[in-house]
Amino acid sequence: MKFLKMISLFALIGTTGFLTSCGESENKLRVAYDEIIEAYPTATAVVTIGADDSYITTDTNPYNIPDYYNASYVNICEQVVYKLGMPASTWQLMISTRALDGTRTDTKNGDFASWTYHPNSGLRTTFTLE
Repeated sequence: MKFLKMISLFALIGTTGFLTSCGESENKLRVAYDEIIEAYPTATAVVTIGADDSYITTDTNPYNIPDYYNASYVNICEQVVYKLGMPASTWQLMISTRALDGTRTDTKNGDFASWTYHPNSGLRTTFTLE
């Protein structure tokens, strides 16, 4: 009987510890996404998050309009970089990318960024956690 009580107590403590640890940890990508959407109401056109919160994407030309440029959309993309704690050097690499460069990547502070740029379709980025 003592053995069953110990197992029950262990199960209760283990479950409580698991629930506490899950509740304390928030997904960095989800937090950044929520902050961007709150700060920039038009960001839902530019920024998306995976259903499982495992990645964020941005697109400065979400409607695929040829040769389209929207400074607000570019600013939103930049803010995602900073909200994730990536340095200004990552943003500088992004905005200096040419279509001929293909897909480029950078890893900083536990985050992975990949992006591509084309004058007709804009800057498209994907961010994941390492």
